[in-house]
Amino acid sequence: MEAEANAKVSSHGSAHAAEHELLLCCARTEADAETAARINKLASLKLDWEYLLRAAYRHALTALLYHQLNRHAPERVPPHYLSELKRRFQANAARNLFLTKELCRILRRFTSEGVPVVPYKGPALAVAAYGNLSLRHFIDLDILVPKREVLRAKELLLASGYRLEPPLTDAQQRVVLRTQHNLPFVSDQRLVVELHWEVAAKKFSDALDAEGMWERLQKVTLAGETVEALAPEDALPALCVHGSKHFW
Repeated sequence: MEAEANAKVSSHGSAHAAEHELLLCCARTEADAETAARINKLASLKLDWEYLLRAAYRHALTALLYHQLNRHAPERVPPHYLSELKRRFQANAARNLFLTKELCRILRRFTSEGVPVVPYKGPALAVAAYGNLSLRHFIDLDILVPKREVLRAKELLLASGYRLEPPLTDAQQRVVLRTQHNLPFVSDQRLVVELHWEVAAKKFSDALDAEGMWERLQKVTLAGETVEALAPEDALPALCVHGSKHFW
């Protein structure tokens, strides 16, 4: 579905300038008066709403698109599309809350066992960058532990109902720990947790001080619980490395 949406969006090129501008105007948590007026004006044009929704999906901006249109131009959006955007917004918000509750459960388990752990990307980024858990799209959970704690962390995830995916022999696991930066786990509910000890493999990027960032952790609130998270000066380069790894 996602590949099909990407292909349809890419094939239209610059023929949808108004749709592209509207999506850019909505790609923010707050709109000043000038931007809000521009959103209202663009939404009043004869738009290809199917294309706009596909573009928003492709760029993971559906929640922000609904947030801004519903705030500044609800009467300009055809009811069918406003209703569909609302449905997608609510589904994303519900999933985000569910994932955040699961993340907090995992963090509590690690903390109770004395394993240092911080959430990475996912809900922590939604709160830090968007100020609203509902406005960011994420599909899995990422946690970061010191490299020395990886094996203990693995056992805690196994005890919490997760399994390595794909399974690894002891020899394969040693290679991964030496050359890579994370291990993926999955639950029977198809939840994915990635256990990181670095933000990227050393051969890809060694731009971050993996040990020093543990001394700069800051407190954030997730679903009413206070947890540790990366400081902005560590989170920003980490996200840049991650984005470049995925070709932005």
